Amino acid sequence: MKSNPTISLRDLAEQTGLPYGGLRHRLEKMREEARIKQKYASAQEELQKLQEELVQPLREKVTQTIEQVRTAGGFATVLYKEQIANGDLSNMTDITPQVKQRLGIK
Repeated sequence: MKSNPTISLRDLAEQTGLPYGGLRHRLEKMREEARIKQKYASAQEELQKLQEELVQPLREKVTQTIEQVRTAGGFATVLYKEQIANGDLSNMTDITPQVKQRLGIK
């Protein structure tokens, strides 16, 4: 197994001819940037989980309501308009108004 060679910041400054203080400052900035990126990623992940927790009950309620309207109307299946590419919708019933009414949406 190969070891990962390390070099001190002071030695790096000497080898490159760059000022030690400048290298140290840059290293600190890089570490801070990495911490900020990690916090951002964690916050994004937490936000996504929270959003799903909030949306899931609504999604379930809408799905249940669509099923209730489908059953009450005696429809065999329900399709989303987007699923019917250039199809003739004239012989189909749009149940959106009934679903919205049951959900209390105007």
